[in-house]
Amino acid sequence: MVKIKERLCRTILSPSKLPGCDYVINPYVGCQHACCWCYAKFIRGYTGHDNEEWGFFVDAKINAPEVLIKDIRRLKDKPTIFLSSVCDPYQPIEAKYKLTRRCLEILSQFAFPVGILTQSKLVTRDIDLFKQFKDIEVGMSFITMDEKATQIFQPGAALPKEKVVALKKLHQAGIKTYIHLGPILPNFTNFDEVFRATHKYIDAAMGETLNTRGENWTNLIKVISKHYPEFLPQLKKEKFKNLDYLGQVGVDFEKVAKKYKIPVSGVYHHQ
Repeated sequence: MVKIKERLCRTILSPSKLPGCDYVINPYVGCQHACCWCYAKFIRGYTGHDNEEWGFFVDAKINAPEVLIKDIRRLKDKPTIFLSSVCDPYQPIEAKYKLTRRCLEILSQFAFPVGILTQSKLVTRDIDLFKQFKDIEVGMSFITMDEKATQIFQPGAALPKEKVVALKKLHQAGIKTYIHLGPILPNFTNFDEVFRATHKYIDAAMGETLNTRGENWTNLIKVISKHYPEFLPQLKKEKFKNLDYLGQVGVDFEKVAKKYKIPVSGVYHHQ
């Protein structure tokens, strides 16, 4: 059972080093999708959740929309704003609190370029709002088209077929869309399968290899040891730092994307 708390925040626009964005908005602390490799687990140590299991707590920043208005008044330019970096803005709790939607309603009144990345079919709820933006793109994150593996690795996320349906609805509504394929996992991530299922409904694709820092790696290995022990010999931490491997991933990604005529915005690696 997920433990839900309400909390107040002092600021909601955080400077970002992510490619292509200046600020991020994280309306929630924690994420119900419970992805086993999630790099955002580090926030537990800064938010009073040190001893809680990732995926089983979420704090809703209930004053986020009001604080966003104050933060925007301090801006001196028109930065690119991204939702979200350490939570999914459309995780299940968003259906109740609508913090993402309320923040977007505020942003729609300005000319900020906005980017969204999610793994939830709830994103289609806000199609009416997306249409009010001059510059917005909505991304869906994939790892695999295998439903069983999806449920094992990220039990709270939408199934691959549900993500495809969401992309189709966004595309048909005229919203610019993209897919984020990551983390790219050997034996599980099949570029051809994902691109074949999504290419009709996306404007671009980006890839990302596995971030092996800290719990990202140890938690993934625990899950694979339990459910896919036959793949353990092929999963060595050093592999994801190997330049030959990383280079080949980029080449293969570009090649398959080209087959489906999908523009590639980048394939990112963690060193």
